Amino acid sequence: MAAQSETRVLLVDDHPVVRKGLAAVIDEQEDLHVCAQVGTSSEAMEALRTHKPDLALVDLRLEEGSGLALIGEMLAHDPDLSALVFSMHDDKQFAERAIRAGAKGYVMKQEPTETLLKAIRCVRGGNVYLRPELAPQIMDRLLTDKGELKLSELDCLSDREIEVLNLMAEGMNRREIAAEMGLSIKTIESYRENMKKKLKLRDTVQLAQYAVCNMGSGGV
Repeated sequence: MAAQSETRVLLVDDHPVVRKGLAAVIDEQEDLHVCAQVGTSSEAMEALRTHKPDLALVDLRLEEGSGLALIGEMLAHDPDLSALVFSMHDDKQFAERAIRAGAKGYVMKQEPTETLLKAIRCVRGGNVYLRPELAPQIMDRLLTDKGELKLSELDCLSDREIEVLNLMAEGMNRREIAAEMGLSIKTIESYRENMKKKLKLRDTVQLAQYAVCNMGSGGV
């Protein structure tokens, strides 16, 4: 049984192998303990109620729904919960969105294990964890003008639209994106049409070019 001094961690990732690896690393730490590991939003909410974790380590891409939406739902249920995003998504595009959603930190899966453990302890200590070179610009944006941010083109896109754009940057077509996100092709088409309107782009070719130029190679 976990000691009272241990931080109880809930893992939310739709890849069982990833969860198993994370649990092994975290449980090696004297001050950390994985109390539950799940792969879907509904399982995460059930685990939150049952295991009462101190911290949730959440991937952004889940089989059902968005990790950002899940964080909001979890915090509405338990405001004292600390949420930390651990994802393959490029933190330049998603870290600020995660903080706005209520997360206290963002770590990319490409980072060393030591970075993740540092982030967990930082967040549990009541601080915000972001990559050092990224933190100043994100925090400045969040604190500027009493939170009234000047939005860029990408800021005008929804979290789901950003996910679609990210996958387009990887060269996926609409069928592949639909399969990857667990959505219908019609839904993906709707997201792409909305993005073209918001970004004032003529067609899907221009949208794909925009994706490659603006999302870079740090996507999922």
